[in-house]
Amino acid sequence: MATVKRLLRRNIDVIKSSPLNYDIDAIMKASRMSEIDDLVTARTYGHKDCWAYYRAASSVEYVEKIRKPFLAINAEDDPVTPISGVPKDKFANNPCTALALVKHGGHIGFFTGVMSPKIWYLDPVAEFVSAVLE
Repeated sequence: MATVKRLLRRNIDVIKSSPLNYDIDAIMKASRMSEIDDLVTARTYGHKDCWAYYRAASSVEYVEKIRKPFLAINAEDDPVTPISGVPKDKFANNPCTALALVKHGGHIGFFTGVMSPKIWYLDPVAEFVSAVLE
């Protein structure tokens, strides 16, 4: 949340000048990401509230329509895309998809190592692409 608040403060002039009349006080008092999504993200993209935005942004309606090889990687500790929202059954029932669930990684934080962290997801992606091309 601290990073999001820092980003909002850094861009406060742009937010204030928007024709959408954002509630700056409520935005700065928000303590959960869903509040920010309700006050900023949903309004920005024309949704009634954060829940309507989450439904529209979800992969739930699209996974079963995927017709080309598709690899999805999701961390169980992802605070933005919680594991409860991943349509595991739809991935399992679509032969064109592969779902890799990992314990840790947060949101797009697939690193390994402490002293000199390396991005690890490139190896499974390369393996997936190689398998598809065989």
